Amino acid sequence: MAKGSLNQSYFYAYDYHQGWNWTYYFSFWNDFNRDLEWVKYIESSGIFLCALMGLTSNLAFLCLYGKSKDLRTVPNVMIANIAVTNILLVPVIMIPAASRLQDEWEFGQVGCKGTVGSLPTIAFIKIWLMTVLSIDRYRRILVPMKKQIGLRFAQLLCVLCWAVPTIATLAIAIPNSMAKTIPAGEHSIVICTVAFDYHPTVRLALVLLIGAFLFNFIIPLLVLAVCYIQILLHLRKNNLALSRHNVFKSKLLKSNNKKRRSIIILITMLCLFLLAWLPFFLALAFVTVDTVLETFVLRSQFFMLILFILGLSSIVDPIVYAFVTEKARRVMKDTFRRKTIHHSGDSSDHQLNTSVSKSDF
Repeated sequence: MAKGSLNQSYFYAYDYHQGWNWTYYFSFWNDFNRDLEWVKYIESSGIFLCALMGLTSNLAFLCLYGKSKDLRTVPNVMIANIAVTNILLVPVIMIPAASRLQDEWEFGQVGCKGTVGSLPTIAFIKIWLMTVLSIDRYRRILVPMKKQIGLRFAQLLCVLCWAVPTIATLAIAIPNSMAKTIPAGEHSIVICTVAFDYHPTVRLALVLLIGAFLFNFIIPLLVLAVCYIQILLHLRKNNLALSRHNVFKSKLLKSNNKKRRSIIILITMLCLFLLAWLPFFLALAFVTVDTVLETFVLRSQFFMLILFILGLSSIVDPIVYAFVTEKARRVMKDTFRRKTIHHSGDSSDHQLNTSVSKSDF
């Protein structure tokens, strides 16, 4: 039965497979016995809108990347892969939004395992791609004389950034997520939930979550922080040194400031990532704590809010990507200018043909 008086997202049911006997299950994507049923339409429509806008903006960036050979650089290879993760995020957040409109989970075992497993996988892939990007920036700015990451090697690193988090995360998420049928009076309800095997002394959910979070989130985050702090300190030191000399001052300062702007934009990408994804991981950890303490504070509405934030981040990301390098901005301007000239040329031809046709009469 649902803990209706306390929370509409928890169910108390018997576990036949993982050794818990009677235990609580958290419904990630559906609430039950809600007071305001109309709220679910606002939740779902907001997620749908953000997902479609994010899909459009990321596809536009990838089309721009694919058409221009000038953009096929090491940083842009990483950024293009990040854009692909945003595109993959669209169906992952739209499925729970569609389920929100139903009375129960309607997408079966595959849909449940896919959504629960894909969200952390996409997050881990993104942060590892950002980590490799930060290492590339670090090497190019602080040790420019050494051999740099080439395009082929960058593509290989991208494959590893996709493969390792995917295998590690799905190995945890797929076996432990499920579409579970819960008896509810004379009827039954299907929910999408997560349940780990019972252990008398260890909470496997917390152990596995902390391990995955440490390897795929904390460690890359520390690498990112070290790289960007070192780069900013190096550029600041260079600016101070150049300000004491007049020889080539203007040209070198301009180059330094360009690098500094690019790094600040990359740091902005990282901050946006943290704002979007950190609440998701904190909520996953809190589900376990909330169940152990039997406080039942968390609701699936919070996860809907997180999906909405993720959708917003997928819209903002391509806008930020476009300003990472001067090449990207130049290609965008050239593309827009060509289209404008082509459009104005067509308009002039149309006006000329119209005037000729009128003079014929």
